Amino acid sequence: MYVVFQTKQMIDVLQNFPEVLNLDFTYKTNKYLLPLLTVMAVDGEGHGLPALHAFVKKEDTEFIAKCLTALSSKYDTGLTCCFMVGKDFAEISALELMFPDVPNFPSTYVTFTLTRPFRDFFVKKCPQMLT
Repeated sequence: MYVVFQTKQMIDVLQNFPEVLNLDFTYKTNKYLLPLLTVMAVDGEGHGLPALHAFVKKEDTEFIAKCLTALSSKYDTGLTCCFMVGKDFAEISALELMFPDVPNFPSTYVTFTLTRPFRDFFVKKCPQMLT
């Protein structure tokens, strides 16, 4: 079981800032204790803006991939340069399944005062993000 929801504003955020997306789960914050997946788009000033929310029965590759399918139907996925994720293998596996050509980085690796390797990656892959 999973429930995905996106408002018109969330879809606009995704379409306007598709380059860097962040996946994260929040646990036990709702009445049913279901994990809540949030996909955030990072705007040009480094702020995370919600692009998708989904309640899932459990955090596994299958459910995450279904949520990513819903996400990918709303924008041009070819514009995504990278995903930031936790160290969760289910998240990483789902991303590799659904977006095989898009690299993912552990969230702890990336800060918005970009590390040199991450900045070098962006200079090559997404120069529009650094102007």
